[in-house]
This record gives sequence, C-alpha cells and structure tokens, in this order.
Amino acid sequence: MSLKEMVVLWQAGVENAEAGRFEEAVDNFTEIPEPSARIFFNIASAFLRQGNLEDAERNLDLCVKRDPHMALGYFQRGCLCLQKQRFVDALKDFELALTHLRGNLLIDYKQLGLQYKLYSCEVLYNKAYAELQLGRRQQCDELLENGRETASGVSESRHRIITSAIESLKTGKTFLPYRLPKSCMWFLPPRNKTDVIKPVKFLKPAKVVSSIVDQDDFTGFVGAQNKRSRSPSPNRLSPPRSRSRAPKPSFPPPPASAGLKIEAREASLQQQNKAQPFILPRRESSSLLQVSQSFSTPTKSRVPIAPKNRPPKPQTPPPPTMMNGGGPRSLPRRNSPPYMNGRKAPTRDAKSSGMAPRANQISPSASPARSPTPTSPETTITIKVHYTSTRAVRVLYSIQFNQLSKIICSKFGAQDGTLTLWYKPASGELEQITSDAVLRTAIADLEDGFRLTLWAYEKSEAQATVIKEVMAVADYTAQYEDELTFRAGDKIKITLEINADWYEGQCNGSTGIFPRSFIKDA
Repeated sequence: MSLKEMVVLWQAGVENAEAGRFEEAVDNFTEIPEPSARIFFNIASAFLRQGNLEDAERNLDLCVKRDPHMALGYFQRGCLCLQKQRFVDALKDFELALTHLRGNLLIDYKQLGLQYKLYSCEVLYNKAYAELQLGRRQQCDELLENGRETASGVSESRHRIITSAIESLKTGKTFLPYRLPKSCMWFLPPRNKTDVIKPVKFLKPAKVVSSIVDQDDFTGFVGAQNKRSRSPSPNRLSPPRSRSRAPKPSFPPPPASAGLKIEAREASLQQQNKAQPFILPRRESSSLLQVSQSFSTPTKSRVPIAPKNRPPKPQTPPPPTMMNGGGPRSLPRRNSPPYMNGRKAPTRDAKSSGMAPRANQISPSASPARSPTPTSPETTITIKVHYTSTRAVRVLYSIQFNQLSKIICSKFGAQDGTLTLWYKPASGELEQITSDAVLRTAIADLEDGFRLTLWAYEKSEAQATVIKEVMAVADYTAQYEDELTFRAGDKIKITLEINADWYEGQCNGSTGIFPRSFIKDA
C-alpha cells in the first residue's frame, strides 16, 4: 500500500470517529498495514467510546509495545484499569507514565497530531485516586499535595480539581478520577501529507462578467449544433437564384408590412430554437416574459428562485425597560428549542461535505465509556445550564430530578415546573430529562468526570404543532431576520402554511419562514 493510500485511510478514520461513526473508523484504521503507535491509540479510543473495554485495553497494549516511551499510552491504559476496578495495575501504569515524563512538567503531543498536553500533576491526581481506593489515605494525601505544588507552575483551569479533591477529603467525601477530554482522543495525520493528497485546480472556475439577462450565472457550452438552428435560413428570406434570366412577373409590389411579418416570424423561430441554459428572473411587470408563480423541483442545471410575494414582516414589540418604581427587568425569551413533538431533535453533521442527511447513527450499545461510579453519594458535581444566560450550580451526585428542577428554576428566577431540562448524549441529539432514571443516565456521562451540561427551555416553547416533515432540495440563505437558513438535504419541520409560496418551519434549532420551492416531501 502506498503512502497516499495510508494517509487517505487515516484521514477517513479520523473523520468517521469525530462524526461518531466508530465502527467505520475502526475499519479504516485496521486496513492500514503495520500501524504505528498513534494508529493503535486511535483504535483503542474508538473502542473506548463504544464501551468495549477489552478491545480497547488490547490495542493500548499494542500501542505501548510499538512505542515504549509513549507516556500518554500508559496514562490512558491506567485510566482504563480504573474503570475496570483494577487499581494495582492502574498504579503501575501511572508510575510508568511518570517515568517516561522524565521529570518534565508536561509533554505536548501537538507535533504528533494530538492537540493535548499531558501534565505530571494529572498523573499524580489519578494515582492518588487509585491509592484512595486501595485504602491508603496517607499516600493519597501526599500525592495530592505533590500534584498541587506541581500544578502551581502551570496555568490550566482543569487543574482546579486537585484543590477540590483535597477539600472533599477533609470533609469526608471522595472525588472522581480524571479522564482525557472527548475532543482530544484522536491523532491526526501530518498536515504536509494531507495537503498533498487533495486535488489541485490550477484554473479558476469561469464566471459571467456581463450579460443582458439579470441573474445569469450559466458558464457552460451549449454546443455548435444549436448555433446552426438559431441562425436564420437564407431560403426563407429570398427565393433561390436561377442562372437563366426569367422574365420579371408583372405582379404588383408587395405591401410594406410583408417584410415586417417575415422578420417577426424569423424572430419567433429563433426564440423557439434558442437554448435556455439559465432561468430568467421573475418580473411581474415584464412585457417580454410572464413567468408563472408556481415553482417546480429544481434540476441539475436549474436553481429555484424565491417568490416575490413575501409575507409581511411581523412587528416585534420594543424590548422591556426598567420601570420607574425600580421593578425587575424581564429577561428575553430564548429561541425555540430544536424539537417539536418528539423527544429528539434533528441535527446536521457538520463534518459531512455532501450536505446529505446522516445515515449512520450511534446505536445505544455504542455509547461512550462511563466514568466510574463514586463510592459515596455525597460527592458533589458541577452542572452548567444554558437558558437566557449560562449559569452553574454545584449539587450532590445523588440529587433527585424534582430537587434539581427546583434549584435551576430558582437560579433563573422562574416558577417551579415552568422549565424543561435537556441533555445531549453521545448521539449528539437533545433528549429531555423527565424522571430520576433519565437523570441518572445523564449524570453517568459526565464530562471529565465531574461536569454536566444541560439546556433549559420554557414548556410553552414546545407547543408548536408539526404539520409535516420535508427535505430541502437546495441551499437557502435568509435575507431577513424572520427567514430560515438551511442547506440541501436538511430535514425541516413545517409548523404553519402562510400562503401558496411560503411556509413556516424549524430546522437545526432555528424557526423562520422559507419558500416552498426549496423543499420536497421527505
């Protein structure tokens, strides 16, 4: 296999992994002959995101065997041993990671294609957690103090967990281990290799500089055969000449309007035979063409045009101001949430280049690996909530759903029960939290082991009725604030039929109006 083919497989595997298609990513990585330690690390990360700990550990063993000096491989294998409750093996891997750090505060893996810096204080923090699980409280305290002193030489916000762990131990509580962020688990191929495999276009695409037709952007070639059909035939204008001189007929001269009739007939024939590679713009007062107000589905060479009879722009009320009596200022409403009647909202894959609906979805069995369950229900976690603003609350790990809902409502000054809470699982689609069981599922997938992100919406915002679901056949960019922007292939939920040419719907978390010529039934 050539170097170009290996780089293409590597790049395809990383793109599939970032899009959540872990099975396809594993297939791409395993097709590479004689994979390096970075490829084995990517395969292990894909299995780890699927929850397959056995295959992940097997590939991490191959990773450190191929590169015995890779400290990140030992650290990741130690974190995996913590999840499997093998604390003695985890201590050995963390000790090997510290050894291969060679006394440095950190190792930056940016040159190898990974946007991550492994700090020695992070290794000490996880090592202290393993000592605590083995019942060695004194060794745990010493490692945490050493980690705090080491972290003082660098400025990273995530290292505040060391101070939080020390305070938790003083109050008789426990803490959670540190894990690699989900966005820093893939080694990318070298930039100088990926730039070479891309096709290079030495000629710029043609563009229309000047045209007598408005909005004419056709730059193709219609062919020479149509040119002959558009040219006037000389036989139609004058009779064939004869070599013999015939006597002139004694007919009266034709009227002056005869020549005008012949020219008008030739012009109409040329207009019928003329190729039309472009679409003329819609003009209501045009005396040349009368374009129908109805739109058909666009073909490969035709792009729909937005109708002119745009509905009137709704009048938005002025923003509320502070009252003279010093009353509180009401907060603006958040945009409509990306959902209608169902619990899941349609999302668009930002990585896909074809703008088509994503076909590969993550199965429930392919969920990412969960952080280990804390040994004490008194452990505190941080919950970040997005509503009219972003605020954070610190609650117990064992909090109930009703208690959390009351705390968040009081945090934003709303009445109890007026807000709905949503979280984003590994599938990337928002799901509503309606019970304690769903809350436990959301908390089980904490970011970095101690953070959870939620989205809050008012209950009245979810009452919009969905008429039907359609698919966009072309890109549409909003020209006004109340219009909806979407790309070809996006799924749109229609909530209102305004008139014969305009709909109102929701797509990608936004609500607005759009012309019906840009959609078709899903």
